Amino acid sequence: MGNWLRTIFRPPVFAEEEKTQAADLIYGLLLTLAGALIIVSLATFVFTPSEGVVILAASAFLLAAIVGLIVLVRRGRVRLAGALLTMAFWLVVTASIATYRGVRDLTVAGYVVVIILAALLLGLPGSLVSFLLCVLSVVGVYLAELRGWITPHIEAQPAPFQVLSLVVVMGLTAMLLRSAVRTMARGAERLRRSAEALAESQRQAEAGRLALEVRSRELERRTAQLQLAVEVGRAAASILEPEQLTQQVAQLICDRFAFYHVALCLVDETGQAAEYRAGAGVAAEALLGERLRFALGGSSMIGWCIANAQMRVAQDVRLDRVRLDHPLLPDTRSEAVFPLIARGQVLGALDVQSDQTGAFDEGTLSALQLIADQVAVALSNARLFAESQQALEMMRRVYGEIEAQSWRELLRQRGELGYLYTRKRVEPAGGEWDPAMRQAVESGQPVWGEGRRSLVVPLRVRDRVVGAFQLRKEEAEAGWSDEEARLIGALAERLGLALESARLYQDTQDRAAREQLVREITDKMRRAVDMESLFRITVQEIMAALDAPEAFVQLAGPPAEDEQTGGG
Repeated sequence: MGNWLRTIFRPPVFAEEEKTQAADLIYGLLLTLAGALIIVSLATFVFTPSEGVVILAASAFLLAAIVGLIVLVRRGRVRLAGALLTMAFWLVVTASIATYRGVRDLTVAGYVVVIILAALLLGLPGSLVSFLLCVLSVVGVYLAELRGWITPHIEAQPAPFQVLSLVVVMGLTAMLLRSAVRTMARGAERLRRSAEALAESQRQAEAGRLALEVRSRELERRTAQLQLAVEVGRAAASILEPEQLTQQVAQLICDRFAFYHVALCLVDETGQAAEYRAGAGVAAEALLGERLRFALGGSSMIGWCIANAQMRVAQDVRLDRVRLDHPLLPDTRSEAVFPLIARGQVLGALDVQSDQTGAFDEGTLSALQLIADQVAVALSNARLFAESQQALEMMRRVYGEIEAQSWRELLRQRGELGYLYTRKRVEPAGGEWDPAMRQAVESGQPVWGEGRRSLVVPLRVRDRVVGAFQLRKEEAEAGWSDEEARLIGALAERLGLALESARLYQDTQDRAAREQLVREITDKMRRAVDMESLFRITVQEIMAALDAPEAFVQLAGPPAEDEQTGGG
């Protein structure tokens, strides 16, 4: 029963705060009116018993209307209930001043309650409509009194009902004013909370902006680091000289990261120490001149890094025991060393020093490790390229010697080869060499003579001069032009290639003939049935093949007895 009563007398709560406030106000007014009706009814029975029946009937009707309005509020029809309640107040006040004492009665103050109630429940439009309606009602009652349409009831002494009416009006006004104050207080509280929420949002936005700026700076720094890695990779791909590569990489890292000192150290031929090969920053030239060496696995970060093939970082060098201080680098506060590993081999180390404590964050270490890996691969490629160049040069020298021997053998077998074309005839050339041709062979350059009517061009086979090509014009003709000289040079180049092809073809033919001869002799030797036939066939075939005047084949006899026993 108690819970049911509390539910009935408790105003409903809605999702909209304004609607909840309006329902709370209407509930308060309705409950106040219900209490006032009960008090008025009791007072009427006490002071004017003759009017008790009429008052009870009116009170019953008004209580039924109050219950109806409560039902509307609980069903969510708050605005409709507010409009009906405002209209009911207006009707009561208007009827009171029209039937009792007119506009001179204190009841006219009830219009203030109507206007305030409309402002609280119906908003600005409702308050304006209520104000106009009340003004028109006062003017209407006043005109009705002037024309005699209504006759107000005037008493010499105020009746108890008038006192009660005045008390009710003042109570309702106080209640409405209290509700208005509460509404304004709630509005002020909402404004304060909104201001706090806005300030908090602004603080969060400012914090987000600062975080975004920090993140942007971090992204810019990471982008610069990645750009440096790209530049190092580009340099590594284009530079095949180790000394130039290491110096350029050290300078790039020092410039872009603004480090105190950057050094590249490479393992020497002994594999027991690392040499200071390139540097940038403070005292780099002086350190390079000292030709520093770091023992692998010793008491230095470089030696430890190479020996263990691991990165070593000292955010505060004063706390790292595996480190060597150098008097030329007094301001070093933090240091990081990265191994240069390529194809499973440690080639050296990249040493980076800063004059700030804790200078190496995770992003910087990752970028430097990437750069170290690229430098290691580039150094390995440069070394492989140098080794391949050496091997290629050795092969070229060996092939050149073989080629020269082949040409010497060809000339020894065939003699000096040369031909002379004159007056539409081609005949072998002989005798002493022309001095201009010998000069062209020795210098490897074209030789002019006889006022440009004579031109000698060297014949080259794989950068080796094997002969000369001379052309001469008649005395009545003009000398060779530059265009003709270029054409003759191109023809001489093609002639050199053709000579080399012809020599190789001749070598191939000779080799094939020798192999054919060896196969034929071998086949005949295999057909021999006894030792005597084998020796006879062998001697005959070799003499026939080599055109030898005499051949001799003999087996060695048994060893002497003294040789067998070892005496003597």
